[in-house]
Amino acid sequence: MQRSFANLSPYWRGSLYYMAFWSIIGIFAPFVNLRWLEIGVTQQQIGTLSAFGPFMAMTLAPFVSRLADHRAWHQPLLAVALGSTGVALFMLGFARISRGC
Repeated sequence: MQRSFANLSPYWRGSLYYMAFWSIIGIFAPFVNLRWLEIGVTQQQIGTLSAFGPFMAMTLAPFVSRLADHRAWHQPLLAVALGSTGVALFMLGFARISRGC
């Protein structure tokens, strides 16, 4: 009997999601700072950019979690978060620093 993802228990679906999410983060995270150096971002700017993600997670997570609990939007908000992370990583491949006047 073949089991599809939809037929898995919530425990297994959540486990597979976290495995996939943190695997992708683990693959990309070590190289993001190198990419920023490659396109000309200064070390100070890299420090600021690196601190931005954890800061936003710390400040927004309680509000987004409350919204998800109150409206029962757990899956849609999770999909938006995963999709926006993917889009941001994809767009990083096209990033260039403009050296203006």
